[in-house]
Amino acid sequence: MVDAHTLRVRRHLGLGGDFSVDAISPDGRLPYLIEYSRRNPGDYAVRAYDMRARRLLREPVVGPERAGRAHDRRAGHARAEPGWPLAYTRYQSAAHPFVHALDTQRHTTVCIDLDDLTQAWNATLALRGTRLEVVGRTGRVRAAIDTRTYRPISPAASAAEREH
Repeated sequence: MVDAHTLRVRRHLGLGGDFSVDAISPDGRLPYLIEYSRRNPGDYAVRAYDMRARRLLREPVVGPERAGRAHDRRAGHARAEPGWPLAYTRYQSAAHPFVHALDTQRHTTVCIDLDDLTQAWNATLALRGTRLEVVGRTGRVRAAIDTRTYRPISPAASAAEREH
């Protein structure tokens, strides 16, 4: 673990398995990690690590029935502001892209399928008010999600609201 202000190593964590960092709670107490399956690296579970107790929390943030999703590439995060408890990550699965919304205070996640979008490799995420937009390389909004309901909405409606 690295101190964000000094960039000095504060603590080394030794975890058995294959992990990557997904997000950190606003107070820095709980880093959220992606634990990849040893059998199938495309399957994963979101795990929280308690910095005070120095251990992984027993239960995954997403239960086993919802944790596994094959994905090909991780594309990046969007956050509203420092201290904001939600982290959004876009993934590209074999079938279609989806957005993973992780609430780092409530320890919950939601996966939002973007069925109408077949490819989103080069897209980025942009959080604009109550809209999370998937923006293509050209700046065109390819998909949009209402962050209150976690449902896809019309990208055209999202762009029209920004113009007013």
